[in-house]
Amino acid sequence: MASEDISPYWKGALGVGYAALIAVNYASLSGKLGRTNASISASYPTEITPANWAFSIWGPIFLLQGAGVGAMMVGGVSPEVAKAVVPSWFATWMFENFWQLQFIRIPAEKPGNGAPKRAHCFRALLSCACFLVAAQTSMLSAGVKLQQSGDVGGSWLQSVTIDFASGLNAGWLAAASGIGIWQALDLFPSGSKTSPRLSQALVCAVSVYGLYGSAAVGVKPIQGFGLGYTAATIWALAGIKASPGTPPQVKSAAAGGTVVAALGGLACLLRT
Repeated sequence: MASEDISPYWKGALGVGYAALIAVNYASLSGKLGRTNASISASYPTEITPANWAFSIWGPIFLLQGAGVGAMMVGGVSPEVAKAVVPSWFATWMFENFWQLQFIRIPAEKPGNGAPKRAHCFRALLSCACFLVAAQTSMLSAGVKLQQSGDVGGSWLQSVTIDFASGLNAGWLAAASGIGIWQALDLFPSGSKTSPRLSQALVCAVSVYGLYGSAAVGVKPIQGFGLGYTAATIWALAGIKASPGTPPQVKSAAAGGTVVAALGGLACLLRT
């Protein structure tokens, strides 16, 4: 694929968008933006937050997407594929950055019931949840557009750096959206609206949604998307089961969800 196959506008957006994503996440991880995500999350625990090791999935996501950016820049994938995913990837990265920049504004200490900052904190967390949902929807749309692109002869390079990378990101963002929704409901101005039953429902929703992402969107010719989505969902559920803050009934829901997610992965390979 020649470079002119991507318009100068989207080619520039691809490079700038990825650079901004890496820069914002580096600044956050190094504490240059203030408190780190891990520090803030420790002040706002949930019953469905995976164990700390599970968040290492961002490393492969960023690396694979970086390789995908390179592949699209130098013509390693078809024009149809590049045009299908560039807008969705760019939108996802922007929503992820918006989430990051909003998340660091949350008060250092979790406000109690009746605290003056509780309503402000709820609004901030609600906007964070909306950014995560928007990012997940954008990345899922990459899979839908890939499915509609008509490119049935994708290379291994596309399968790994475009299809799998998109599915991995979409699957993890679905789990992150569940966490964001839980955090917002926990800071509802009139009192927390969370419970183990809500946690179970969110875990089940992520699992069933993962079945859709894998078995409906990530089928031939983009099985890489389905496998990536399955891998991220199972990884998130494993982290939830391993977390010491997860109630037993929620761990059971995560175990059942793992079976559902695995079935989705199997379906993406078998469906034609």
